[in-house]
Amino acid sequence: MNGDYLRTGDLGFVRDKELFITGRIKDLIIIWGKNYYPQDIENTVQNSHAALRKDSGAAFSLEVDGKERLVIVQEVERTYLRNLDTDEVIRAIREAVSLEYELQVYAIALIKTASIAKTSSGKIQRYACRDKYVAQELNLVAEWQQKLVTTESIKDSNLEITEENIANLLLTKLTGVLGLEEDELDMETSFSEYGLDSSVALTLTGELGEWLGMELEPTLFWEYTNIDELTEYLWEEWENDED
Repeated sequence: MNGDYLRTGDLGFVRDKELFITGRIKDLIIIWGKNYYPQDIENTVQNSHAALRKDSGAAFSLEVDGKERLVIVQEVERTYLRNLDTDEVIRAIREAVSLEYELQVYAIALIKTASIAKTSSGKIQRYACRDKYVAQELNLVAEWQQKLVTTESIKDSNLEITEENIANLLLTKLTGVLGLEEDELDMETSFSEYGLDSSVALTLTGELGEWLGMELEPTLFWEYTNIDELTEYLWEEWENDED
């Protein structure tokens, strides 16, 4: 390819001599060193529940406590505004993003129909949405934000290794990293429903392995998808290892 070029700020790739545009550089979301296209996340969010309006959401990142974290601003369909089960919708968004991208959502703002910032041609203005979110100027229907709690590392626990203590440590650690109260975390509910991301899961796997003195697979939290399943597996493996 010859000639002069003008930097447009678009991302794309060439395949079979054809150029495909994938998004804007400034809109790219980078979390834990991995790149995500906001329009992909937005599409996943809007397909997670019937109450969410198509082509009317924004995904972006904010730096919180020195880390980039994912924020979702999403319009609600007008017909759902009166009797919206906001807890159900928020759970659906967190689970969908976790399953599709192994990402934890930090905050969700559900807003009224036709209130999201768009250009005159109908494109989502993600930077304007982020500014309005930070300034608390969104036309809110409901809002959820993860509570960031620092907990002791599992590997530093001095507890005796028993099946009950494994379950209790998992419960305490997960409520902390997921920003939940203990009564909000069900022992039989899938980790993905709470929005557990891959980076947190890998960290917890490493801590558990050091505490139990075992080598654990990095896919541990995806193979055993709730506290009951994971506790049963870890206890059986530890007992077999001791024998």
